[in-house]
Amino acid sequence: MNQCEEKISVLVVDDNPDNIELACQILEDQYRVLTASTGANCLMLAKERQPDVILLDVMMPEMDGFEVLSALHENEATRDIPVVFLTAHYKDSNHIVKGLNLGALDYITKPFEDEILLARVGVAVRVKCAEDAYRRQKRELKERVAELLEAQEMLRATNLELDCANKELKAFSYSVSHDLRAPLHRIDGFSQVLLEECAAQLDEQGKECLQRVRRGAQHMGKLIDGLLKLSQVSSGTLTRQPVNLSDMASTIIAQLFEIEPQRQVNVELDEGVTAYVDEGLVHAVLTNLLGNAWKYTSKKDSANIKFGQQQKDHMTVFYVSDNGAGFDMQYAKDLFSAFHRLHKENEFPGTGIGLATVQRIIHRHGGNIWAESGVGKGATFFFTLGCVDGLTNKTTN
Repeated sequence: MNQCEEKISVLVVDDNPDNIELACQILEDQYRVLTASTGANCLMLAKERQPDVILLDVMMPEMDGFEVLSALHENEATRDIPVVFLTAHYKDSNHIVKGLNLGALDYITKPFEDEILLARVGVAVRVKCAEDAYRRQKRELKERVAELLEAQEMLRATNLELDCANKELKAFSYSVSHDLRAPLHRIDGFSQVLLEECAAQLDEQGKECLQRVRRGAQHMGKLIDGLLKLSQVSSGTLTRQPVNLSDMASTIIAQLFEIEPQRQVNVELDEGVTAYVDEGLVHAVLTNLLGNAWKYTSKKDSANIKFGQQQKDHMTVFYVSDNGAGFDMQYAKDLFSAFHRLHKENEFPGTGIGLATVQRIIHRHGGNIWAESGVGKGATFFFTLGCVDGLTNKTTN
């Protein structure tokens, strides 16, 4: 007997006590047997006790088996109970067809044999188990669909909110770009004019004050540029394509040497490093990371910068390392926060926007970024780009 049959109950309905006694003797070792001698009693027990199978005599006084079966199917509580007819008229095809059309599962002739009765009841039990499982799965599927529809509606509402937020962000970016940048340019420009045309009328303190004004305006301009870049990397379409990161890194390093040709920097770049990425966005990542390595090694007599890749947990991990100033790892959690800097402005200039932008770009690619460092021991930035063996969608939003 299978697991579904452990508590199976069978209702035997027959107006002949001998038939009921025989059925009980055959079934009671494997099933919990209920009995009824009339159609009315069958309907009452079926509703109250919910048997798993009903063995129903066709020919009964007052209410025959066909009428009982029709009544069972009209009641929602009993309509799914499989019914097997007990009959002495098995050879009457009209008799059989009528019962099957009403929904009977099978027929058993009387007097019945032990093995045949057990086999037919076993089939009915398996049908009942299968139908119960189907209805349960259907119910669970319906609940799941309802949950998915609810989640879809929440996602739609969230997308609407994001769309509104993006529109507001674009409006803010426009305002920053036009309404704030222009006054800063004027402040810087007028301060320069005063320094150039009124220098004779200013003492050293006055000149230093104007220089501070200019430096403040210029720094604010850089902060605005950084904020605009940070907002821009979160919107628009991300288009992936095969990109040679080794060539990209080599070009960036060459540009850094053009700006400071006097620097003595040992640069090691792995060859053949490629990834399936958005070229423009990842260029910003390498520009920032290599630029930081260049900046934070500026006080080293022998500066070293490396770029390459390694395999970890079946994932390609890229890295940029240097032997520069480094930082205390207890502050690493704030490393990628906008405007958060681990070094003073007079030590290493910057806006505190770069690494926040880098992290946002990498997250858009489905990757992660982290760092390992120590004060005076340099730093290594590791990052992934959300693709394994170049397999990913070419375009994502």
